[in-house]
Amino acid sequence: MRAGLLLLMVAVGSVAMSGGAAGASPRPQIRADLEGKSIPIAKISSYFCHDFDFPRIHCFDNPTRLEASIGGDGRSTTAALAFGPNDFVTIYSGPTYSGGYVHLSQNYDTLFVIGWNDQVSSYKGRNSASGTFWSDWYGSGRGTNFCCNTNVPYLPSGVDNTFTSVYRH
Repeated sequence: MRAGLLLLMVAVGSVAMSGGAAGASPRPQIRADLEGKSIPIAKISSYFCHDFDFPRIHCFDNPTRLEASIGGDGRSTTAALAFGPNDFVTIYSGPTYSGGYVHLSQNYDTLFVIGWNDQVSSYKGRNSASGTFWSDWYGSGRGTNFCCNTNVPYLPSGVDNTFTSVYRH
């Protein structure tokens, strides 16, 4: 009985890590950098980042450098091309769009993989996109929908710092 339970736990863990059913191809390995220097994934929510070069998450030590990297300084072609219709939400670690933030262009079964699990205190919808934040992994638990350039400076009590997955509609 104990051996069977252990095997079940290992199987469930490998599915959660791979992002799919057994036998499915593994998800790309996400890596983060702070202005070109590798950083731990857990540190992403402390900086100003984008995922437009997924599975690379590029972070900067201040928002001006992040926005310059994606906004038309002519040096970041991959990010500049991705910034536009592909980004659908920006999440912030503090209320009123304060603290670290990340521009997202990908769906995330779990925000844990980019250091943002239970870290969101405010957000801005982008590019008239709609989506749903979920309180649990893989789009389960309580859902919070957003649509059409919604700006939410505060999350209500009971919702603040509870988002665990996010999907574009």
